[in-house]
This record gives sequence, structure tokens and C-alpha cells, in this order.
Amino acid sequence: MVGGYKYTPKNQFNRAMQARRQTGSAFKPFVYGAAINERSVASGTGMMDAPLMTLSDDGHGWAPEDIGGDFRGMIPLVRALAMSINIVSVQVYFKVGPDPIIDFVSRLTKTSKSRFPASPALSLGVPELTPYEMALGYSIVANKGKDVIPFSVRYVIDQSGNIIANKEKEVRKKLSDEAKDGSIQVIPEGTAYILRRMLMEVNRMGTPAGGLREKEKGDYQGVAAGKTGSTTSYTNAWYCGFDPRLTTVLWMGFDKNSLTLGRNQSAGLIAVPPWGRMYRRFYDGKNYPEFTDKNGQDLPPEGVIMGATCAENGLSPKPGVCPLMNSMFLKPITIAGRTKSLIPNRQCDGDRDHQKSMDFRQFLQKEYQISDEEIEKGKQDTFKIKTE
Repeated sequence: MVGGYKYTPKNQFNRAMQARRQTGSAFKPFVYGAAINERSVASGTGMMDAPLMTLSDDGHGWAPEDIGGDFRGMIPLVRALAMSINIVSVQVYFKVGPDPIIDFVSRLTKTSKSRFPASPALSLGVPELTPYEMALGYSIVANKGKDVIPFSVRYVIDQSGNIIANKEKEVRKKLSDEAKDGSIQVIPEGTAYILRRMLMEVNRMGTPAGGLREKEKGDYQGVAAGKTGSTTSYTNAWYCGFDPRLTTVLWMGFDKNSLTLGRNQSAGLIAVPPWGRMYRRFYDGKNYPEFTDKNGQDLPPEGVIMGATCAENGLSPKPGVCPLMNSMFLKPITIAGRTKSLIPNRQCDGDRDHQKSMDFRQFLQKEYQISDEEIEKGKQDTFKIKTE
């Protein structure tokens, strides 16, 4: 644990434990995880990346946007997480609602629900959390959804060698008791598995990929899962990541939150490379651990369904036409007489959907039940959505 660059009588503020900072996109896995847990989405569900504006009760508008300003049309959820697309995260928020998200993240980070606003901005990481709290949340995901109790001092002995305090023993006893009564499972193992697999894809093809893998940067070649987070004006940079053995959260910023780290100093540029170099040093650049069992397999736990979706847009694939990608989701569950089950997307039309040209008004009506009057339908405009 590193709480600052120098410890002095006048500088005893432990930023790892005490500094609450906006988490930015590093918060998004909690949003996606809650939606998966609620059977609202699958890892490959297609979501719309297009201009979006929300209106508050008092009539104020809010329009989320991304750094690049591009829109990609329908995009599979795992790719949206890897590219850290804000608009998709907001749409996931509307799909699942604030209460499941707040409950999910408060359980993982062991923090009060009152610290999380029930507004769309929640999905973009406006809540302030400490590096310790973020590390705790990611650790539980890495630990198959089971509880994690961090401690910094294993035991204390007196001058005669007698153990007078044994924190490690206390923690082991508590976890053993939790395992017996079932409370050790903070989130379902299936939810943790899907989220971990999605975060592995983030590291493979998303915002951390270059900073993590390139030789002159992180030069880390093992498997890992994680997410970057950058806040407005580059005041905070996060990288929260884990491999099969260790979880580490790296935060960069100033005590005065209005100070910027510098123009374009995103988390992928400045927070990811040192994480990669540190983990490379852990294993001396070889024999990296794997997320596999003794048979070398990374099989899904009971309750996870492995399916496929159109790799172009996340819609249900048209046989023989659509390229396929994996899509994982949870089996239906019934609680108090109410069944939660994933509702699949419509079938992809093939070339027409792959070209990403659509009537945006029809999309609003179908996906959000917005009436003609609400969107003032009068023109038959077709919005061309940029693809990459």
C-alpha cells in the first residue's frame, strides 16, 4: 500500500485509504455487472451508440458524450466496455435502473448506498471512492464473487516472542464462518465470471491494451483483467486490474482536485504502463499465471449460458450471414414469484444492419417506447452512424 510519495509529520494523509476521488470509467464494470446480474443484458448484447439527451424533472437537459465524438451505432456490450463508450453505459443504466446498480456496487465496495446518486451520471463514475474501496470491489470480482477482507498487519508479537494480536487468524476465522453460512458469496459466481471475462477483453482490445502490452510501455504479456478511468479535465487517472493472483489499483492525481494532470493525460497513457511494468517484475517476465483450472480450462460455472451474437452489432445472429462472437448470460431465476430472464435482441437483418444505417426515430420508438409526439416525428431523416 502506497498512500503518497513522502511521509512526514506534516504529510500523513493516506491517499490509498482516505482520498475519495471520482472514478470515471473505472466504475463502469459495476454498472455492467449489475445489469448482467439482473438478467438485463448479456456480454454480447447489442446497445445503441448514438446521440442521447436526458431531461430532468425540472426540464434541464444532459447529453453524455465521448472524447472522440464519434458514434458507432449498434455495438456489442463487451466492445462498448472495452472502448469505454459513455453513451452505452448510460443506456445500460436506463435498462437496469439505479437501485440494482447501487446495491451491487455497495456490496462489492462495502460502502453506504447513500454515497451513490440515483441519476444517469452514476453510470459514468461520478461517485467518489478511495483506491482501497475500488481495489476491494475488483478483488471480489477476481475472487469468483467471494468476500475479501484485506489486512496490512498479519500479527504482532511482544519482546518475548509471544503473539499478542493475530489479524490473519481473525480474518481466516471470519471467512470460514462466512463459508459455512453462505454469506461469503457477495455476488453470484456466474456474474463474477462473466464480468471477469469481459474485463479480460478490455485488456486485450480496449483502452488499456497499448499501455499494458507495448514493450516501451508496460511490456506485460500475461493475462489480466481491468479497466481504466479518466475524469473531466484529466484530474484523475485510474487503472484497476487483476491477474489470477493479485489485484492492484493505481490512482494518479493531486490533492487539490481542480488541478489537472495535463492535456490528454488519460489513464491508458499514464496509469496503465506502471501497472504493467510492476506485474511484469512480479513474475520476472515469464511463467505468468492463467485463469484456468488444473486441466488448463476456464469453464463457466453453473448458471452461466454460453451463446453467440452477431459480432458486428450484438443482435441475434442470422444463420449463415452474421459473423459470430461469444455472448454469456445468466440462466433465468425466480425470486418471490418474479422471474428474471434475459430478453434477446431482434435478429440481425444481415447486410442492412451491418451497414449501420437506420431511422433513429424508429429506434427510439422501439427501444424506449417514445411516442411520435415526444420526438416530434415529421421528417423521415436517416442518421448515418459512423463505423470503425
